[in-house]
Amino acid sequence: MKRLIGYLRVALFTSWNVLLNGLTLGRYLWLEGRVRNGVFRNWARRFWHRPEIYREPTTEGEIVEIVRKAPHVRVFGSGHSFNDGLRSGDTLLSLDRFAGVVDRKGPPNRLSVRGGTRVRDVTRALNERGLAFSALPSHDAQSIAGILSTDVHGTGRTWGHVSEHVTRLRLLDGNGEVHECGPEDDRFRAAIGGIGAAGIIVEVEVEAEGRFDVEQKVELAELPWVEENLDQLLEEHDHLSLYLFPFTTRCQVNTWNRTYRRRRASGRSASGSPSRPTPCWGPGPPTRSPTWVSSRTCRLSPIV
Repeated sequence: MKRLIGYLRVALFTSWNVLLNGLTLGRYLWLEGRVRNGVFRNWARRFWHRPEIYREPTTEGEIVEIVRKAPHVRVFGSGHSFNDGLRSGDTLLSLDRFAGVVDRKGPPNRLSVRGGTRVRDVTRALNERGLAFSALPSHDAQSIAGILSTDVHGTGRTWGHVSEHVTRLRLLDGNGEVHECGPEDDRFRAAIGGIGAAGIIVEVEVEAEGRFDVEQKVELAELPWVEENLDQLLEEHDHLSLYLFPFTTRCQVNTWNRTYRRRRASGRSASGSPSRPTPCWGPGPPTRSPTWVSSRTCRLSPIV
């Protein structure tokens, strides 16, 4: 019963977060880990911790000093976690104020950012440069260091982890020493998915591709139909995610596909036709086809 109440609470909080985000036109996200009045709470408000010392460094030098002086350090990005791992340690360190683009010379399709930069801000910076991630997680509230430390993955048949698009890390170890490492280095591989055990990711260089549009479709379908046609759904769409509704046989099917139709502010394509596509679920009509809910075309990166 306690677990069920926890699930219902998260569902309620998530709905409230979506509502607030919509009312503020995307300017405010309620479900983010924060420290208020000396207490840290994770994104879902399920876990809390009152650290002995709390720091928000703004420079790499400050982070180095904290690590060298503190006997135990825990670091968090956006608090988008599902466990109480941050309850241990006497010093809690937030990278929220250690964020932004780092001006480094390199290939035009690469961008360096500080570890505390939120994914949404990385994609915005890429977009301004005519670039985009090839794939991203379904949320953009996490910090770039956070999604690499937990090795966030995609939800398509051919899409891997976000870390596959990272070409360089700047890593601060437990002794306060800074290391530059790439995908061929053991230190890099230990940091990816290491949940901070290999050190603090203070800088990330990502490799992007040219900006493109993605068309999103949201449909409802019967769960048996989805199970029967899952391989076909994975084959036909760039990105796919499924949401099950407890105690029902209904399933929400979310798909994202690249589109090359020019998008207009009116929501219509350059040809003048509505942006809503005609559902295509195979050569013939399925026994119980999905119910179309919504469709939209957006620019930036695919959400996987």
